[in-house]
Amino acid sequence: YRLGSFEGACNPGTNSFVEFKSWCESRLDPDRPVAMFCTGGVRCEKASAWLIGRGFTEVYQLHGGILGYLAETPADRSRWRGECFVFDDRVSLAGDLRPTGRAVCRGCRLPHEGLDTEGVPPISAEGRCGLCAQHFDAPRLRSLRERARQARLAAERGQAHFGPAAQA
Repeated sequence: YRLGSFEGACNPGTNSFVEFKSWCESRLDPDRPVAMFCTGGVRCEKASAWLIGRGFTEVYQLHGGILGYLAETPADRSRWRGECFVFDDRVSLAGDLRPTGRAVCRGCRLPHEGLDTEGVPPISAEGRCGLCAQHFDAPRLRSLRERARQARLAAERGQAHFGPAAQA
C-alpha cells in the first residue's frame, strides 16, 4: 500500500501470513464477501484457501493479480493508483507496466525514495533507518555496507551481483 493500491481497498497492515490470519479472525465476518488482490495472484490462492477453510463462503480474488489487471485494463478505466511492487530487480512498475527505477533498501528490503546509490538507507547515530525506522545493530550495518560494496564491484565488472544473471 506504500506504493499503490486500488481505490477504496482496505489495508490490513500486516507483514506476514501469520499476521494476516490474526487480522482476518479479529476483523472479518465469515458471512460477508471478501475480495482480495496481490501482485501475481499466488498469495491470494493461499489466503483464499485459508479463508474458505475457516468457513468464509464468498471469497473472491483478482484473476491474474495486479499485474494481470494492469496488462488488461486501459489506463483510463483503471482503478489502480500508484505503483505496483514486484519481487524482482524491477522493484516497482508503473500502471503501464514499465519499471519505475525505484531502489530497494538493502536493510529492510522494501522500496523507498531517498536511498544512496548503493541502496544503503540513511542510518541515525542510534542505528535506526531514516526511511522505515527499523533498527540495525553494528554487525548488521557492516553487513549492509559490505553487500552494497559487493554489488558496486560486480556492477563495475559488468556482472550481476544477485539473481539468475549472476556468475558463480
